Amino acid sequence: MIDMKKALQNIDDVIKKGPYKDTWASLSSWQTPKWYQKAKFGIFIHWGVYSVPAFDSEWYPRNMYIEGSKVYEHHIKTYGAHKDFGYKDFIPMFKAEKFDPNAWAALFKKAGAKYVVPVAEHHDGFQMYRSNISHWNAYEMGPKRDIVGELKAAVEHGKISEADVDARLDELLELPGFMGFQTNNEVATGLGFGARKGNSVVQALLRDYDALDFLKADGSADLTPCPERNTRVLQALGVRKDGTRQSIAEMEIFPAEYFCPMDLYSRELRVTPKTYSIHRYAESWKPKPSAVSRILQRLLKKHYYTWYCPLRGRIEGRLRKRT
Repeated sequence: MIDMKKALQNIDDVIKKGPYKDTWASLSSWQTPKWYQKAKFGIFIHWGVYSVPAFDSEWYPRNMYIEGSKVYEHHIKTYGAHKDFGYKDFIPMFKAEKFDPNAWAALFKKAGAKYVVPVAEHHDGFQMYRSNISHWNAYEMGPKRDIVGELKAAVEHGKISEADVDARLDELLELPGFMGFQTNNEVATGLGFGARKGNSVVQALLRDYDALDFLKADGSADLTPCPERNTRVLQALGVRKDGTRQSIAEMEIFPAEYFCPMDLYSRELRVTPKTYSIHRYAESWKPKPSAVSRILQRLLKKHYYTWYCPLRGRIEGRLRKRT
């Protein structure tokens, strides 16, 4: 949690440097921004825990405690006495399971909206964003998602400010180590990777490579791809090959959308608000594969060597004849 005393002092410092003073005369000089006058049409969003009871208005959290009000009576009739079911008990029910920020952004654009203003925190004090001020927020409770942050990223089409980047990198740097899946079955340490000195998982990977003999007994080279080899080591440490976020020892493993949002077969980018980086190395120097090539890749189950397979032309020719 943030040092509130220091944070409040920073706010006071910013106000002192700003264009307005805490006087009516100063505030009266404010003018409507030109961009707002020109935009004409925008979207304002009231959405939060109060959407669970979905009764009367977004002021449900206040009115439910005003004895004699219709909201008060509705709450008792529907959920029981306040001592048994208070406003906080709605939070686990607020899951936002159908929230799709990209679909929202596309709809806003289609409607002609020039700006979007979500209510980040209503009078109930529940923050719809990842917060270092209070634990009562959507990232830690309820949906366990940074609702405002995801919507912001979607509306801005991935244009992230330096401040946003710094904040997100801070999240990673707080971890003892991190890496990500490139598919649901393989972890690729070369996509997004970091670790503190002496990290036990990194030590395990290094020991595996130290013991590696790149020449097999028959004299041929061991061409096992790094992701495949690393994943075997990580599996022995407890990693599940399911593409989900998970923690082992001193390492956080992230889903592919975080560091590798590119489908290795179709080369389609699948960037989401959770994406930290886009790894374009994934054979990007090669021409886009044909449908036959993609089928061949799946058949051989070799993501990296299919293109160099000496029999590729012959196999592709036979597949074309059959299809």
